[in-house]
Amino acid sequence: MSIEQMQALWHVLFPKNAIPTKEQFAIWLLRFDEHTVRQAIARAAIKYDRLRGDMSDEFLQKYTSAQMSRLSEDREAA
Repeated sequence: MSIEQMQALWHVLFPKNAIPTKEQFAIWLLRFDEHTVRQAIARAAIKYDRLRGDMSDEFLQKYTSAQMSRLSEDREAA
C-alpha cells in the first residue's frame, strides 16, 4: 500500500480530521512494518467510532503512533 493510498484510507476513516503528511506516514513506515501501521490505524478507527469522531488531529495521530508501538512490542514479546 502506498503512502497516498494510506492517506486516502485515513481520509475515509477520519473524515473530520486532517490527513497526516506524507512525511509522517514515511516516518511510521520507517519505524514499523506496513502491517503494524495498518493495524494501528484500524485500532484508531475503532476508538474514533466509539468517541463519535471527537478526537483532535494531534490526539488521533499520537494515539495511532502509540498503537504502533504497542503492536510492535507485543510481537517482539511473543
